[in-house]
Amino acid sequence: MKKILIFGLLVTISASANAYTLKSQKELGKDDAKNQNMIVQCTTTDGKISNQTCQLRRYAKCKKSTSSSKVNCNGWQPWQDLRDQGAGYSDWHKAAESCCQSKGLR
Repeated sequence: MKKILIFGLLVTISASANAYTLKSQKELGKDDAKNQNMIVQCTTTDGKISNQTCQLRRYAKCKKSTSSSKVNCNGWQPWQDLRDQGAGYSDWHKAAESCCQSKGLR
């Protein structure tokens, strides 16, 4: 009985898990023009790969020095879904999850 209960729990967890696939990842530019781009491919609710993708991007976090005109860049701004650039996400997994869910996928 315990084995059936554990199996049922695992099936439920895996059915609700997000199953997007990382299709490509690039880092472009340098200094204040530095950015990272990702394309993820969403999957359908029955686990098949969809032809719909989500494009994600984040830019370098830069500040201009008040004492000089030098720009200091360290770290990254939040991830953005290019379809909805108003929202920021702490990591690309959350951005991909949100984008795929908005399309009725996972």
